[in-house]
Amino acid sequence: MTIDEKFINGTYKVYKKMFSQKVFYTPLVEAVVDPIYDEFAKVVYGIPIPLVAKVSLSLTFDSVPPKDQKFTSDFHFPFKSLRDNGVDVLDHANHKKIQQGYLTYKDINYTIMAIEPLTFIGDSFIVWSFKCVERK
Repeated sequence: MTIDEKFINGTYKVYKKMFSQKVFYTPLVEAVVDPIYDEFAKVVYGIPIPLVAKVSLSLTFDSVPPKDQKFTSDFHFPFKSLRDNGVDVLDHANHKKIQQGYLTYKDINYTIMAIEPLTFIGDSFIVWSFKCVERK
């Protein structure tokens, strides 16, 4: 086992023990675009995938009426949780496809706005950040 793999496994264990929160990633399986309106006419999502994560939520307050306030969030996933569940973040080309799915935390769905690597050890990113906004 390489030193990178030891850090990946160790980080996963720490996140699972300290931050283990039920976050589900639901991938987009199929989207049919209406040729006239250029909108999704049909959207099919896959089965939600449970992931280990650390969640940071904040509520928007900047001159927004209370009914329009949304949570913004930063979900930190250990790489092992993503890799072992088939969420391929290493290939940047997959990020757009991953962003077409959504995350669910405490019965609130979140649109994935950006995917960024956070922690780099050796030759591996061991923690990934998904920047999200609440779906309304």
